Amino acid sequence: MEEIDEQTLHDQLKMKLNSLHQEFRKDPSNTCLALEIKLIDDLIASLSNYLATEKARSSGDSIAR
Repeated sequence: MEEIDEQTLHDQLKMKLNSLHQEFRKDPSNTCLALEIKLIDDLIASLSNYLATEKARSSGDSIAR
């Protein structure tokens, strides 16, 4: 199974979110786009929290050594 690079995934989600925002500005009545934007935004927030936690954990590990 291929390992997922969380930072790459985060960057890809941000690019997708930016693209959806551009589409939504052209058609603000498209509620499907609004829902997709919300879902991706929530994923990005969760992933950002995860990355921050992992970074803090790895910093703590290096201090403890």
